[in-house]
Amino acid sequence: MNVNSLELSLSVILRNKKAFEQVRYFIDPVSIDSCLSNRAITLLYQLVWDFYKKTNDVPDPIYLTAQIKDLYKNNKLDLTREERNYLQSIFNKIYSIDEKYILEEKNVIIALKQLKELLNKYYDSSLVQSIIRDPENCDIDDIIAKIQEKKKSLDNIDCADNVEELFPPNWDQEQKYDFIPTFFGPLDRFFGGGMLPEEIYAFMGPFGSCKTTLAIQISVNLAEYASDLYLRGESKEGKIPVSFFISTETPKSEVRLRILSYAAKIPRERLQFTKLSSLCRENRPGAIPETKYELMLYGNNDKRFISEYERAMAKTELLNKHFIFLDCSGNDPKFPTAGYNGILDVKNFIDRIIQKHENKIYPIFICIDHASGLASRILEGNQSKYKLTDLRFILKDIVRTASIGLAKHYKVPVFITHQLSGVANTKGPTSRVHHTDAAECKSFAEFVDFAITTGQLTQDKRQLARLICTKHRRQPPKDHAIVKLLGQFNWLVDVSKDYTIDPSERDFVRKGDDFSLGYQGSFSDDDDDIPPPPDNKLPSSSGNTHFSYVNSQMMI
Repeated sequence: MNVNSLELSLSVILRNKKAFEQVRYFIDPVSIDSCLSNRAITLLYQLVWDFYKKTNDVPDPIYLTAQIKDLYKNNKLDLTREERNYLQSIFNKIYSIDEKYILEEKNVIIALKQLKELLNKYYDSSLVQSIIRDPENCDIDDIIAKIQEKKKSLDNIDCADNVEELFPPNWDQEQKYDFIPTFFGPLDRFFGGGMLPEEIYAFMGPFGSCKTTLAIQISVNLAEYASDLYLRGESKEGKIPVSFFISTETPKSEVRLRILSYAAKIPRERLQFTKLSSLCRENRPGAIPETKYELMLYGNNDKRFISEYERAMAKTELLNKHFIFLDCSGNDPKFPTAGYNGILDVKNFIDRIIQKHENKIYPIFICIDHASGLASRILEGNQSKYKLTDLRFILKDIVRTASIGLAKHYKVPVFITHQLSGVANTKGPTSRVHHTDAAECKSFAEFVDFAITTGQLTQDKRQLARLICTKHRRQPPKDHAIVKLLGQFNWLVDVSKDYTIDPSERDFVRKGDDFSLGYQGSFSDDDDDIPPPPDNKLPSSSGNTHFSYVNSQMMI
């Protein structure tokens, strides 16, 4: 039986799990159809694609034969007689090739190379055709950018041409990453000092358990950190570092209030019902009844205090420069389909923002809040492709593609929030919940480096929660942390030094009679949302210098 080079390559890609696993993240059935213009080959690729999505393996010829017969029996095999004959012919050729050839590493490399060459030629051809079809109205720059992005994605298919020895010369001189602190004590302890580029972090909890609060808090902290790097001249090539926040549920209007409330330390309700221009401009804490909260933040120390108005303006300026928001919830009329393509949409958005700023900005941190919302968007935008039963595969794939397409591509830490299952939602605030309690997908955290879980908040004014690190790739297990939610400021505060959990693990109890966090005044369990002051001295990425948690003009 005569077999050409394309058929040999297809046999390797469709029958070798390792080869198909590399290809499927970057080449979908639509791309195969567009490139080869062969509906018989596209059908085979689609069947293998669907099978792998469900089983994480490639199918055998018996399964494929049954699927094709079923399509024919139900009049769903939309092929001409000639295409059916070709399908039969190429199917026989692909599955007649010896298994040893299929599994041999050098043949995998050859097959992947040929596929990349075919796709590159197709993309070049499509560029020319787009210009020929409508030379007057086509946006050449936009077309070229899209084609280059598609061709660039093919580079991620590992052809293993440049595989080096494990310890090449000067391997110990390679760049060592510094920790990137979250400036939230419990997480930095769990992570052994902070986050590292290219790692994935998952924060999981029941509905209403402060997931978005922590996501916003860390993202704003990283924007502050980015500003400090830039002002100290330590950013990459003098470019502007940016913290990216992707919301799949909470609309921009609400996130905006929560971000500024936390950053400027102004109660959310006050921002919601007061214009920025009407905020208090007195350089004295608690100058008017509406700003009495400032006395607990700053005491009576006027020297380090700046007015409510100045705090808000300073933070909006900083955040406009170092914080970028993407609404993938469907609430933004300008981007109604954002999120339909999952992580690919996020990556394309970041790339276009970088291009818009003429490559003068770069991501330092990416936060996705939350995974189940993004999975729902993928289902909504691909109803003909996915079923509701595919949700667990989509969720698992979100983490994997975020690792490849975001964390490793941009060399940044990626933080993803996710819901816990219905059973986990019924557990008490002090209960231990595990990352395998993830909603819809128990293996959601399989590809994350660290997984943090939290239970329900206490249903009283204490608003306490327990954080546990249930997966730790490069650190030994750490003890749990106890945190207090200060809702009006979108702020989680570590109170582990003041609270513990009783032996029966049924409730949080004080460690002593006095509950003091080292600031003027005191807390009781009946206090409303009045936060303690943050630690002003926090480590920078280099570990050798310190900078203020807030802008140098507004040290708290």
